[in-house]
Amino acid sequence: MAMGRILEYDLRVICHERAGEKGLIFEPQIIMTLDDVVGTLDGILYDAAEPSQAVAVVEIKTAWSQVRSPIENWRYMCQVMAYCKLAKCTEARMPVVNLPRSHGPPNVEARLYTISFEQGEINENWNLLLNVRDTLIKLKLEEN
Repeated sequence: MAMGRILEYDLRVICHERAGEKGLIFEPQIIMTLDDVVGTLDGILYDAAEPSQAVAVVEIKTAWSQVRSPIENWRYMCQVMAYCKLAKCTEARMPVVNLPRSHGPPNVEARLYTISFEQGEINENWNLLLNVRDTLIKLKLEEN
């Protein structure tokens, strides 16, 4: 956990530098709320020429595993689609650092994934999350 926090900090610095090189603004550590759902985003990228509209959400991941696309992890995809809904954009940038495990090669690999969604996918994901939330609240109320 501590290693992930250290790497996340370092990657925020890199995101800030790379965003500036590409004419973007990187705003780190954003808390947003929609439909009584709170999201804690690692960051948002804005176009410097149009800073009121998000270009992409940034979600930094550190994994103790072999390299694989975050698209294969449904939890990651649910999370970043929810963040896209909050930020009103359809793209996610995911810097992922894979750390070595005891049975694999002793190297660290960092990759940047750019993932685009259709607005319909984002809306469907959001509605599913709200339905799950509402069902869990109802079940909890029935318990009491």
